[in-house]
Amino acid sequence: MEPYNVLKQLVAPIFERSGHKQVSEQIQPEVFGSAYSVFNNQRTKIRLVWDGRDAWGIAQLFSSDAASEWEDIGDPIAKRDLENAGSDPNVQRFLAAIEKVAT
Repeated sequence: MEPYNVLKQLVAPIFERSGHKQVSEQIQPEVFGSAYSVFNNQRTKIRLVWDGRDAWGIAQLFSSDAASEWEDIGDPIAKRDLENAGSDPNVQRFLAAIEKVAT
């Protein structure tokens, strides 16, 4: 569950600035530690997903207009990227993509 918590901590400052509040969370330790949280503000709904089996995370934007209700925001982020979160360029791109749609 550690990578999922790291992921949530990384996006917390973005969500604080944009007014997103966590409205739901599902943690599944029996499914390789997979988890997700949904965050809302007045304009957007964003889901943060951790795939424990494949060790990657993604942020998704809710869109009722799309073929799939959840659209990926940017590229997935791997567990190895989170280990050096402060300096990893993949983490910086991941956060920039979220900030772009959240604010």
